Amino acid sequence: MKVLKKEDLLQNDELHIRLRKSEKTLAISGFMVLVFGIWDVIRLILEFTLNTASIMKKIEAAGIFKDLQDLQDMFGFHDLGMTILIVFLLSIVAVSVIMSLSVRIIIWRASIRESRGEQTNVIYIVLSFIMLITNTVLIFVTSSRLGDYNYIDLTMTEDEIIDAVLDYIISIPELTISIILSITSVVLFIELILSAIYVKRFRKKLDEYDLITKEQD
Repeated sequence: MKVLKKEDLLQNDELHIRLRKSEKTLAISGFMVLVFGIWDVIRLILEFTLNTASIMKKIEAAGIFKDLQDLQDMFGFHDLGMTILIVFLLSIVAVSVIMSLSVRIIIWRASIRESRGEQTNVIYIVLSFIMLITNTVLIFVTSSRLGDYNYIDLTMTEDEIIDAVLDYIISIPELTISIILSITSVVLFIELILSAIYVKRFRKKLDEYDLITKEQD
C-alpha cells in the first residue's frame, strides 16, 4: 500500500470542511427561501383582508376598473359576465401565488436532500435561477413605482390632489419594505445556487480522491 502524502491528507480534510460548510449554507438558504414564500402568502392575505379600501384605490388608480368597463362595452358583458371575469382574474393571481409557493417548496425539499447527501438533479438549481431573475426584475419594477407620481394630476380638485399625495406618501414604506424583501430574496437565491454548485463540486472532488486512494491500495 502506498502511503499518502501529508499534503494530500490535509487537502482531503479541507475539502470535507468546505463541503460541510456549503451543505449547512445550502440547507439554511433553502429553508429561508420557503419562509419568505410563506410570508408572501400571509402578507397578501392580510393586505386583502385588512386593507381592502387601500387596495381598491390602488386598483382604481391603475386604471383596471376602466379597462374592465371598456371590455364590458366592447363585448357587451352583463353584470354576471363581469363578475365571472373578475373572479377569473383573481383566480389567476391566486394560482400565481400558489405556483410561486410550490416552486419554493420544491427548492427547499431538494436543497435539504442535497445537503444530506441524497441523490438530486439540477432542476431545483434551474428553478432557483428563474426565481432569482424574477425577484431581480421585481426590484426594478417596484423601484420604478417608488418614484412614479405621474398619476397625481394637477388638474384634479385640491382635495383629490391632497388624497393622491397622501396615498403616495403612505405607499413609500410599503414599497421600500417590498424592495428590501426582494433584495434579501435575491441574496438568498444567490447563496443557494452557489452553495449547491459548491456541494456538487466538492463531492465530485472527494469521489475522485477516494478513487485515487483505492487505486493506490
